Amino acid sequence: MKFQIEVTKILEVLSTKIYDSPYALLRENVQNAYDAILVRRYRSPETFSPRIDVKISANSIDVTDNGIGMTPEELKNHFWRAGASGKNTPEAIAAGVVGTFGIGGLANFGICRKLTVISESASNNIRTKCQANRDTLSLEEDCISEENLAPLNEPGTKVIAELLSDHIIDIAGATNYLETFVKHLPIPVYINGTLASMHPLEESCPPEGGAAWSRDIKKIKADSCECNLKFRISESGIVWIEMDSIILNENPIKGRVLLKQGIGQIMAFTSGFGLARTGVYSSYSFGGVANLEVLQPTAGRESLTAASVQVLQSLVSSAEQMIAPIIADSPYVDMNTSFMGWAAKRNRYELLGNLKVALLPTDKKTTLKEIGDLSTKLHINYYKGVDESVASAFTSEETPLIRISRSNPRARCEVEYLARYTKASLVSGEPQVLKVQPKTAWNREEAALAFKLGQILESDYFLKVKVQFGRITHNLSLLIKDDVKPPILTLDSNNTAIKNLLQCYNSDFVVFNKFTKDFVRTIVFPRISHLVPSSTREGAEAFLKRLRRQRDVFEYDVTEIKRLDDVIADFVKGKTTFSKAIDAALVAAQKQQQVVSIQDIQTVASVMPDIVESQRVLIRSQSESEDVSYSAFEAKPALHRSDVETEAKILVLDDSEIMYGFKGLLRLSDKAYVDRADFFFQPHFTEMIWGGQRIIYIFRHAAGIFGFYYDIQLNELLSIPPGGHSYETMTVILKNSVFLPIPSTLFQYFTPRKKEKKRFDVRYDILYPES
Repeated sequence: MKFQIEVTKILEVLSTKIYDSPYALLRENVQNAYDAILVRRYRSPETFSPRIDVKISANSIDVTDNGIGMTPEELKNHFWRAGASGKNTPEAIAAGVVGTFGIGGLANFGICRKLTVISESASNNIRTKCQANRDTLSLEEDCISEENLAPLNEPGTKVIAELLSDHIIDIAGATNYLETFVKHLPIPVYINGTLASMHPLEESCPPEGGAAWSRDIKKIKADSCECNLKFRISESGIVWIEMDSIILNENPIKGRVLLKQGIGQIMAFTSGFGLARTGVYSSYSFGGVANLEVLQPTAGRESLTAASVQVLQSLVSSAEQMIAPIIADSPYVDMNTSFMGWAAKRNRYELLGNLKVALLPTDKKTTLKEIGDLSTKLHINYYKGVDESVASAFTSEETPLIRISRSNPRARCEVEYLARYTKASLVSGEPQVLKVQPKTAWNREEAALAFKLGQILESDYFLKVKVQFGRITHNLSLLIKDDVKPPILTLDSNNTAIKNLLQCYNSDFVVFNKFTKDFVRTIVFPRISHLVPSSTREGAEAFLKRLRRQRDVFEYDVTEIKRLDDVIADFVKGKTTFSKAIDAALVAAQKQQQVVSIQDIQTVASVMPDIVESQRVLIRSQSESEDVSYSAFEAKPALHRSDVETEAKILVLDDSEIMYGFKGLLRLSDKAYVDRADFFFQPHFTEMIWGGQRIIYIFRHAAGIFGFYYDIQLNELLSIPPGGHSYETMTVILKNSVFLPIPSTLFQYFTPRKKEKKRFDVRYDILYPES
């Protein structure tokens, strides 16, 4: 028997360096064992009790199943033939098998020195033993031994992989890793004698501390999705939902989805077998578990196909629409800020009638819906400002006053509902320009600042404004009048932030230009974002047309294919051993990875010496302002330093320079930069999730109709628990690159030690939250 290779498939296998760790090999062999059991159970559901036994030692992996087994012909044509899967048959698909790519025994030899397979087929009870050594694999000569054994009348397969000496297994780490993938399998899986499977799906995503309020709804619909929905909300306002009997785009999807607010990441399963953690963007930071037969893994990687991620995104977006009226009717609507944010983004203010506000002077808690009724009987005022004297002047028993919340999105929700659905009156206590300074009275610094601000807003944000100086109330640095064309931007020269800018013009003109750009991004943009074309839905849809290029992120250019083809050709001709062919192919494919050495690291200060101090000044100015429009983690433009370039892959912040919890910056991969850098020129939100061997960035466009995910797979397991978080947007755009922020808690996984290199694979794509 000879080892057989189909070149077109092996190119893809070798070039993506799929099975490069014992963990990946372990997961793949257990997945194959489960697939064999699924097929046997499909054929004869009542005739056997399925079981998988996994034995892990420091230098070997032993996986035994009592599945369908393989005949000698199946071993030859499927297991020992790369790229030829036996799982693409109608029977296997109907059985719900997990893997269909068909790499077979070849997958083991990335890290395996010897492979032994013993299999007894349920079809004919022939029992066969095969064995191969990595160093003697060949296309020209028989290199796989084959031996017929006496049948035991016990169908199944045992795969024993003996590892290379430089791939020692951490047994505890491997066990914990594998448990993530098998814990919800409906059959017994034993790891070194301990049962690791058959846990209910709810164990990975339980409701928050018991449900304080619940609803169960059959055949609820939103967009192109229909499902049965279980809804639970806790006393603290945390939402948990279950979706089953799902129909998406008129196609039934077998399985269940459990989502919980605040988790931020979804562990995907198919037929109960774990595939990968992934992220979708959600107003509620929904995460949890999804066990759906439609989900598919990428070839050998711990990740999902782009189509599978999009399925999850569509389900989560539909779920958010389904639960909106349910939350709106619940007694805990006041507790859920995420719901308020969702309603504000989608202009669904009619759902906010059960929000409660305090009526002064009695401080009586009253719903906005009740305010609507009361306002037809007596005069009610509402006040958005912070001046106590103004509030007191408009408050009495006969004329109650509502003090609007100081934080968004609640403030915006209260104001919009009162303005649209009640007869309450807005108190004129808003910030205003007391006196406008004539242009003839501007000094040189003021004229320069006005010109620079107008230039930045028009060139970077496509917004033409009239800039003027004047005295502004409420200690504000600026005020925008947006009901005229062009909008008028008034600056107060007596405000600390404006003073700093004016002084900077005299002291360092180069820094002045950069500082002004940062001022626009941090202080101006949150107040004018509704006017910026790229932040509107219409502007976003126009921009999206430029991003919709159908392209596989792992597609190779002609030179890469030629280089890999040459490697295979040399192997076929006997000019190189199989081991060397694998090594050479992996070297040829390193363009698909980001590789970081100690030489690729620079400090932020050495590349952008001004950025830390300018951000600190702006953060102080922001905190001193009485304007209530700012909220943490809202959409922001990137920081621009278009005159700066660097070849560094990691930029490090000193411990004393850490901002917003970020320790450094990661360079976007070269392919992602060429393909998707345009996205980062638009205002966006920043979220991250992590777990297992993966860290995923999720960037949401300000308009909310699409986003960008950047999926990084490490060559090591994270030592911190899985998690997720929203972050301040701190993307940095340089002349030749885009840098993404790295939180302090994850920084160690991107930075190598001396004489070490960090390698990680990258996938990226555009996500569409709306079906």
